[in-house]
Amino acid sequence: MPSTKNSLGIAISDQKIYAVVLASDGPTTTLKAFAKKELPIDALILGRPPEKQYLEKIVTELLSALGKNNYLSSAVSFAIPESHVFVHSFLSIESSDTNKQKIVNEELANILPIDIANLHTSFFQEQNKIIATAVEKTNLNTFIAIFQKAGIQIDKINVESLSAARAIQKDSKKNILLMDIGEFRSYVIFFDDNGFSESVLLSNRAISINNAIAKRFDVSEESAISMRKTSGLDPESGKGEVCMFLQDELSPIREELLKALERFSQKSKTKLKKAVIFGNIADTPNIGEYFQTAIKVRVELADPWEGIEKVPKRVQRESDYAAALGVALGSFNIDDTSINFVGNTAQEEIAVDASLFKRTTITLKNAIKQAIFYVTYSKERILLICLIVLIIVLSLGLVL
Repeated sequence: MPSTKNSLGIAISDQKIYAVVLASDGPTTTLKAFAKKELPIDALILGRPPEKQYLEKIVTELLSALGKNNYLSSAVSFAIPESHVFVHSFLSIESSDTNKQKIVNEELANILPIDIANLHTSFFQEQNKIIATAVEKTNLNTFIAIFQKAGIQIDKINVESLSAARAIQKDSKKNILLMDIGEFRSYVIFFDDNGFSESVLLSNRAISINNAIAKRFDVSEESAISMRKTSGLDPESGKGEVCMFLQDELSPIREELLKALERFSQKSKTKLKKAVIFGNIADTPNIGEYFQTAIKVRVELADPWEGIEKVPKRVQRESDYAAALGVALGSFNIDDTSINFVGNTAQEEIAVDASLFKRTTITLKNAIKQAIFYVTYSKERILLICLIVLIIVLSLGLVL
C-alpha cells in the first residue's frame, strides 16, 4: 500500500492569502483543508517590502482556519506574489549549471535597475530556454521570517504565475495564454513553442472591482459581488448598467493585454491556440467573451481543482486558489527542477563580472531608470510622476 504524503501550499495573490492542504498516495490527490484571508490594503504594496505586523497576524489566523492536525506533517511551499518578483526567459544552449548561474546573473544585471547583489535568483531550463527569476533579498527574508514566526518552515518557494500555471494547465503548456483576472490586479502568462515565455503585470487598482461596483450603485459590497456574479457583462441583464460599468472598468486591462499580446507575437512568431482565464473575478458572466472578442483567440475558464478529490461544490468555481494549489502539487514531484528560492539560494553567491556592478552605480541615468521601474509597479505612480515633472520644471527654470 503506497504511503500518503501531505503538502501545504500557501500563496499571496490579489490582496488575499490562500492555503490548501493536499494528501497524495501517488495516483490519488485529495483536498484535506483550505482557507483564504483578506489582506489589508497596506499589507502588500508594489515596490515595497511586505508589512510584517499585518502579515504575521493574518498568517497565524490562516493556519488556525486550516487546523493544525491537517498540516502538521506537511511539506510547506510558498508562492511569492507576482508583484514582488521578476520573471524573465531567454535562449541559451549552455549545459553547465555553474555557467548557467553566471549567465542568469549577467542577464538580470543587464535588464534590472536593482543591484544584483541585493537579489536572490533562481532558474530552470526548458529545452533551449532559461527561465530566470529574481526577488529582492529584503522581501524574501521578510516572507520567510513571517512564516517562521507562525511556527512553520518553508521547504520550497516558487513564483505565483509559474505555480498557478502548474495547477491550471497540467498537460502541454505550449502556445497558450493564461490570465489571472483579479479584483485589484491582473497579469498574463505567455507560453510559446518552447514553453514559458513571459509573465506581464497588466494592471494594479487602488480599490477592488467589487468595491467600485458598490460605490457606483450605492450598495453594500456583498450586494456588489452578487450583481457582478449574476449580471456581469451580460448586456441583457437588467438595463445593462452593470455590463456597461464593468466594460469601462475592464477596458484598461484589455488594452494592456492587447499590447502584451502584440509584443509576444512579434517576439515568438507563434500563434496562440487558446487563452485560459482564472482569478477572483473570472466567474463574472460573459467575461470570457469580452476578452475573446478583443484577442481573437478561444477563451476558456480554468479549473485548477481538476483531478483533485473531495473538493466541496462551493469551492469548485473558485479558480483564485490556483497558485496555492500549484505550489502544493509541486511538493509531490521529487524530480521537480523548477524555481525554488530556498533550494537555489546557495548558487547565487557565484561571482559575477565586476563590470556588472558598475552598471548599477547610482547615477542620474540609473536613478531615472529605477524611478520609471517603480512608477510602473507602484500604486503611488501618480505622485512619483508629479515629482519627476516638478524636478524637470525646476531644472529647466535654473537653466533659463
